[in-house]
Amino acid sequence: MLFYIFSEVDEAFNEGYLYDHYSDYNYEPSDAFEEFVENYIRGLNYYGKTSFLTKLDAVLNEQSYNTFEGLRNLTGKVFTDNDLPELKVMLVCDYRKLSHPLVENFYEKVRILLTNSEKEIILTEIQNNSSKWLIEFANLYESQNEIKKAIEVIKIWLNNHANSFGDEKVYVLYLELLNKANLSLSDAANEAISNCSTCSMLQKIALLAPNGLSDYESILEQKNAGQMLEYLETNGRLSEALVLIKRSKNILDTQLYNFFKNHKKDFPLDAENYFSIVIDKNLEYTGDNYYHAISDTIRQLRQINRSLADEYLKNIRFNYKRRRNLISILSKF
Repeated sequence: MLFYIFSEVDEAFNEGYLYDHYSDYNYEPSDAFEEFVENYIRGLNYYGKTSFLTKLDAVLNEQSYNTFEGLRNLTGKVFTDNDLPELKVMLVCDYRKLSHPLVENFYEKVRILLTNSEKEIILTEIQNNSSKWLIEFANLYESQNEIKKAIEVIKIWLNNHANSFGDEKVYVLYLELLNKANLSLSDAANEAISNCSTCSMLQKIALLAPNGLSDYESILEQKNAGQMLEYLETNGRLSEALVLIKRSKNILDTQLYNFFKNHKKDFPLDAENYFSIVIDKNLEYTGDNYYHAISDTIRQLRQINRSLADEYLKNIRFNYKRRRNLISILSKF
């Protein structure tokens, strides 16, 4: 009956019956349905559970829509502790016959029972699919003091995923292992900051590979000036942060606003100029979002130049009095 439902729902999608064009909503199974499936599988014996989950995995792989993808997570819920020794044996013997999603789910459930050599076999099979398993694979080698093997599996993984967005956790582990092995970090650090252009990535590089840090900082600024601003601010290099703001046009308005909000008393003239620009820009538009932005900015401006803020209030009340919501929002001043 369940597999019949899966098939019929998938076919209904093909026929266009289960999509609401007005609310942009696709049909999703209810929690009650997923609970029913879970309870059904729980009631099976071990062989019934593995048989059903294997068939379910095959059916889901063949479906055109991911309506029932959430049922894959049932693997971690339906086995009892008594089932796990048999599940472990089946996984170690048959992992090549199973789909990778099923291997990953079974591995997650029985990993505590596996020996290091058994883990190595399974992780070799699934680590290319996910950085989660790559990291576990590298950590497994590290725990056995096989640092060079750990470095090598990460290097291969990074080469295979060169066109995808960098995974920061992978690069952090890569740098830590290279450092532990007393190997050069310069190429890896350059690759890391180029593919994971974040403040936290540069912080890690600064800790492990401080030589040539200015080069890595330049890369971060080029790739993500907003993250470079956060890096400078985090490290108390506020004057450099202000210089960055003046030369870069690639920093989000929210980041600029927060910088001057937090450091308006360090750079009162620059903050005053920025807040004035923000007020003038928001006055070009109507709507409560703009009005609240004007109010918040005037509040910031008042803390460094009260007379200019009051002048803005006077001007707005005279020239924009027809914007009743704006006048109401500013009435608190």
